[in-house]
Amino acid sequence: MKNKKDISKLTLMILYGLKIRTSTGYDLQKLFSTLVRQSPSHQQVYRELRRMSEQQLIGYRVIPSDSKPDSKLYRISKQGRDLLELTLEAKTNPYIATLAPLLHFKAESVYLSKICELIKQDLSLFDEELDNPNLSTNQVLHIREKIIITRSQLEILELYRDDLARVEAPVQAA
Repeated sequence: MKNKKDISKLTLMILYGLKIRTSTGYDLQKLFSTLVRQSPSHQQVYRELRRMSEQQLIGYRVIPSDSKPDSKLYRISKQGRDLLELTLEAKTNPYIATLAPLLHFKAESVYLSKICELIKQDLSLFDEELDNPNLSTNQVLHIREKIIITRSQLEILELYRDDLARVEAPVQAA
């Protein structure tokens, strides 16, 4: 295992993302592309997931599919969780600052709800644009593409918001 000061930016992002929620590589990449300005490519994420699995920082289970290739659902291991905690506690890794969007994201499910509402307003505006009879075919296709992308981002954010709300909820005494 690497020294906690030598952990890459992507390793930190993946460990923190998996600490929040078990995810597929695709889900992680979508989360990063939604929250981080210069997000890693699919290839970078999958290569890092493979390396981290070999180092036993994460584990996975295969989810079979008849219609498409099987996917892997990744989870952080005890070793990965320990490494993440040591790295965050030491505050010496130069990449910790890159976790800011994810750290803020985890701490603010209420804020995330507001972002989801703004995205829903954008979707309504896109729908209104489609009602314009003077749009060309290319303009309609462009708006529909924006709608598809925005809906997928909204779906991902809502899933994480709901997971974070459960994590942040206070434990009730019996």
